[in-house]
This record gives sequence, C-alpha cells and structure tokens, in this order.
Amino acid sequence: MPTITVSFPYNPAMSENARLGYSPRNGKMYAQSGYKQAKANLALVIAFAKASKQTTFAPRLRVWVDLRVYGPSHRFDASNLVKSTNDAISSAIGVNDSLFDGSYRGFVDKKNPRFEITINQ
Repeated sequence: MPTITVSFPYNPAMSENARLGYSPRNGKMYAQSGYKQAKANLALVIAFAKASKQTTFAPRLRVWVDLRVYGPSHRFDASNLVKSTNDAISSAIGVNDSLFDGSYRGFVDKKNPRFEITINQ
C-alpha cells in the first residue's frame, strides 16, 4: 500500500478565497498567479516525495488524503485549502481527485504554520 507524508509551509495563496481574480477591463475571472505558483510548488514537493520513496499509485483506485493545516492564527479556514491541495496531489500522483476520500483538520501554530499531508492508497 503506497503511502506518502509531506510537510509544506503554510501559504495563504493556496486558499480558495485567493484563487480567482477579476479583470475589470474585460469582465472575466482568472486564476491568480500566486495561487498557481503555490499549487505547483506543493505538487513538486509531493512528486519529489513520491519519487524518493519509489512509490506508484494506481490511477483508478481510491486514495485517502489526510490534511492537517497548522495556520498562523485562528482566523483561517482549513476547508478553503482542500480543493487546491487535492489538485496539487492529483497532478503529482496521477490520480483524478474525484477518487479522493479523506479528512481535513485545522490547528493553530503561530511559530511554524504548515500543511501536513498523508496520502494512502
């Protein structure tokens, strides 16, 4: 059973609230560059952990994701970080995020805000 555990610095740009911007010039929504960069960085960390453990995930089997978010204060919402985290995991392990089950929890750690992610199949 493949398992990966990673720790990643907390980044508010991963929040669903920071995902989209609005262009008043053409009236369209667009993905913020900070959001895309933070998601790409997390995907890279997960892909590196996967490669270093020489782990492979079956693309059609369900995946369990345990997300623990340690925010810098009580004013963050861990549920706003689930979509971007799942998207990053999906691109790193090659499994569609519609096959993800899991849990997420939010904690406060002012000295070391971070994401801790465990991925099992």
